[in-house]
Amino acid sequence: MLALPLSQAPGPLIRRWRLRRLLTDHRYRTLVGGSTDALAAALRPYGIHELTIRVGPTVRGLARSYRAGSRGIVLLNEHLLRAPWVTGFFLTHEFGHLARHDFVRRPLVISTLLACWVCGVLAAPLAAIGLAPALALAVAFNWAMELDCDRIAARWVGLGPAERAMWVLGQSERQPGQSPLTVIRIRLHLTHPPVGRRLAAVRAAAGSPPPR
Repeated sequence: MLALPLSQAPGPLIRRWRLRRLLTDHRYRTLVGGSTDALAAALRPYGIHELTIRVGPTVRGLARSYRAGSRGIVLLNEHLLRAPWVTGFFLTHEFGHLARHDFVRRPLVISTLLACWVCGVLAAPLAAIGLAPALALAVAFNWAMELDCDRIAARWVGLGPAERAMWVLGQSERQPGQSPLTVIRIRLHLTHPPVGRRLAAVRAAAGSPPPR
């Protein structure tokens, strides 16, 4: 299992390179000030001391986040700015990922499952059928991670904005010309639970007070 920690060794360098590239990518513009300052301040106890929010036309999943050390960046699809009542939800969801170190946890869990499967196959070729359970565990982890961040965001912004955010997500998944069997949609459901399940989670969480 020595290969597992070795496989994670380039991680910090890759994250710094990715962050630097995104900060200089001319497809995005940086948002300055605004109501996001209070949310950014909430990240400081989690080690984020420099946060940048950038907006652009091509952001997979409407919002993404990346972190390298004490620096974090959130990318927002520019279309979200037309619906400011849901922007807070997507920002807080991504802030949850940054605070929880999901950028490290996800690849670590997936590489661990893959390493266990490979070792099993090397020991007994019939263990190859274990790929399906390993994949199921990876999907379950991804779904749990996304639902946790949905709950965090719902507690911050309240039920109304959370429900509107789920509606926006549902609309984005029903773009004309997209089949539910396309590779893109299959990949989406490997990493994110269905909108209906996310909606149920935010409705259950919205009655809880915001985290302190």
